[in-house]
Amino acid sequence: MHISLGDDRFEERVINKGEKVFSKDSKCSDLYLLTSGKVACFSLKDKRVIPLYLVEEKGVVGEDCLFGDRETFYYYAVALEECHITLIPKKDIIDVMQAGSSWIKSIFGDLSEKIYNTSSLLLEHKIQDKRLSSNYDLTDEDLKLLYQAAEA
Repeated sequence: MHISLGDDRFEERVINKGEKVFSKDSKCSDLYLLTSGKVACFSLKDKRVIPLYLVEEKGVVGEDCLFGDRETFYYYAVALEECHITLIPKKDIIDVMQAGSSWIKSIFGDLSEKIYNTSSLLLEHKIQDKRLSSNYDLTDEDLKLLYQAAEA
């Protein structure tokens, strides 16, 4: 099933299996709403894929980079199957938050930092937990696909 926000201001993209949603060190300027499909978020360490988490329909990718001080992603996001993704500009999200109380941005900034710190710890210690991957086991074929996409 494909969902849509129905708002012409937001760009919608189709990402094919094996294509990057974004790369490590690319500029984070959008929140990625996955309207269909499955995306793996991961890092490479010593030529090994280190899974961080998987995102499925109605999930988001890139939230950890929205409100903190980071301007680039610290991991890769690659489609494990054809995906429909809606890009919500970081600027739009910040504008909405600034229209509200000043503490809202502070709370989301704090949450963003906590997500980043937790994710960094998982990657650093190569911790994997099925709860972060919707109980989906990455196959050898998936790992090969992710490695090739990151190296491309």
